[in-house]
Amino acid sequence: MIVATPCTNLVAQLQGSDTSEQLFLLNNQFKKDATRFEFTPKEELYWKELKRSKQSDKSNAGIIFQSLDNLQYVSGRVEEGLKAEAEVKQREEALAIERERGKTKGGRDDMNDLFGGGAEILLIQNGVNVFHIIASNSDKDEGTACRISGRVRVNKVKGDSVVITPAKGVDNLLAHFDGLFGAGMHGKNRVDTTNLSHRIEKLNFGTSIRGLLTPLAGTEQISLEGADEYRYFLKIVPTRIFHHGVFGGSTMTYQYSVTKTHKKVFDRRGHIHPAIVIHYEFAALVIEVHQLHLSLFQLLIRLCSMVGGIFACSSIMNSVFTRAFCLAGFQRLTKTSSNNDDSIHRRIIET
Repeated sequence: MIVATPCTNLVAQLQGSDTSEQLFLLNNQFKKDATRFEFTPKEELYWKELKRSKQSDKSNAGIIFQSLDNLQYVSGRVEEGLKAEAEVKQREEALAIERERGKTKGGRDDMNDLFGGGAEILLIQNGVNVFHIIASNSDKDEGTACRISGRVRVNKVKGDSVVITPAKGVDNLLAHFDGLFGAGMHGKNRVDTTNLSHRIEKLNFGTSIRGLLTPLAGTEQISLEGADEYRYFLKIVPTRIFHHGVFGGSTMTYQYSVTKTHKKVFDRRGHIHPAIVIHYEFAALVIEVHQLHLSLFQLLIRLCSMVGGIFACSSIMNSVFTRAFCLAGFQRLTKTSSNNDDSIHRRIIET
């Protein structure tokens, strides 16, 4: 996924039933790389081909889960091309960031170095003591977009979700307070300038199948105002495919359906904040797919049945046509015989 927001101003995390320690370990598996949201010429061609492959299948639009024969695939060079172009943009952006850091390296003071480029202090008072919460201001925004990737182990628990939100640390907390108590509480409001436009190249559960088009592949959302909330509700069904052969075995894969919602955050006083939320829920059932192969004996039986059916049908048709021809010939013969009898009778009378 590529989000049009710098990685230093973006938080990607799991929310669910895990403990904080487990969530901390899982969140570290998300990889964030600075990149550009704009397409390169080659990347745009690959993306258009992915969109065409996604939109070509209209016959199964109303089917939630597709059979194996109806699954859609895209050429492997499209996935490889998108990945290669993304890596090129990441390297170019990393070089640009290094050059920018070199220019501004001499402008920091000791306090900024202490807190990593700036700090914000939030004071919370409970009437007796004052608690000081100090969090990093997370440096200057680096890059123009962020590419989020990685593999994360998730639990099959209802209500878990992946949440991508702007700002982090104190910024995120103050933005939440701004939504509860009104805007203007936090002077440096990063949420107003955040753009949650995003593109999803691929999102799959379980073993990745090369070229397989998942429901979220090719998704593109452009936020004009920047303050938008995108939610994706995924219904996941485990599917076990059994293989026949010398080694046999089975493969567990997951297919899912998706429902999308989009809300615009016009009023900061409401309890809605800009975010990209992916809710996922695993179904309680498992679909098993068995591959059936015909043996030579079964093939011969089916061939004999086909030949016997053709012979029986031809015999019936032959009998019907023969009977029809016989009836037609008998009527013609009877009519000819009656005409001959009348002529003989007339001759006898004349005589």
